Amino acid sequence: MLADRHDEPFHDRTIASPLPGVPDAAWTKFVQTMAAQPFGFVADKGFFGAFGFGVRRLVDLKIMKDPMKIEGNWSGTWIVPQEKFMGSPTMQCQALAKSMDAYRIVIEKKYPRAVGSLIDGNRATLSGVLAAAHLCGSVGLGKWLANPQFRQTFAHVTAGFSRANSIF
Repeated sequence: MLADRHDEPFHDRTIASPLPGVPDAAWTKFVQTMAAQPFGFVADKGFFGAFGFGVRRLVDLKIMKDPMKIEGNWSGTWIVPQEKFMGSPTMQCQALAKSMDAYRIVIEKKYPRAVGSLIDGNRATLSGVLAAAHLCGSVGLGKWLANPQFRQTFAHVTAGFSRANSIF
């Protein structure tokens, strides 16, 4: 969790919420919960930074372009220099804010009953649904919401939902 890393720049600061109606303190807790890795982290399959952004999401956010899958790994061309993005906690937090606001709109339009629904016995909150969307994308979110078997198969999404649910 970001708050436990004293070498990270946001461990003792409140981060302004980009989401309507979400207090800054709740947004800060969400950011800390979502930061699963160090800011410079790169995973083998093409996930980057503290929040594990996938290549396709980085393309959506206009940080990368030309996504391609080579031997099971996603790659693309960096629009923002990779070193700059990977070395900037501020840039990664801004990308998370932009991404979560976009997912919030998708949730409101495509999955309006998601927030407040029961997911494996837990009342879903916006923070939980956003975490699930971050981990499986908007199409995957629809499958995850509708299908308990899908939730079991993609346990990492369900775990992310559980960690972030009830923050806001």
